[in-house]
Amino acid sequence: MFQGGIVYFIDSVGNGLISPLASQSTGIQWGCNGINISGTDDFYDGEENTGLIIANCADRPIAASICDELSLNDYNDWFLPAMYQMTYVCSLNSILNIGAGYYWTSSSSGSELSAICCLHSSAEANMCLISG
Repeated sequence: MFQGGIVYFIDSVGNGLISPLASQSTGIQWGCNGINISGTDDFYDGEENTGLIIANCADRPIAASICDELSLNDYNDWFLPAMYQMTYVCSLNSILNIGAGYYWTSSSSGSELSAICCLHSSAEANMCLISG
């Protein structure tokens, strides 16, 4: 346990990404259906995507707002991961034990498609796009 979760990635500089130990919501909307939130097509930078979603979507609660407002063990710098960040989390299911299911990411493609990571088993993580 580190800063409210489990470290799942450390870059060459020593900066890390942390996942909470449990999903923070079920059945929540991605948000702002039909609105193209420019810039959220980045599949690597969930922190930037989350900020763009929060700034351009007044709907609440949504997946990005739940992460943005989260406070775990006195840490409140959480964000909704981008597509490839979440795919990496899914690939570590045997360590993180997050369970099979569908998980929103902060990546989107146009006004009608929001990216999610589909975790089908402990060893398989697939990317897919569905209508928001």
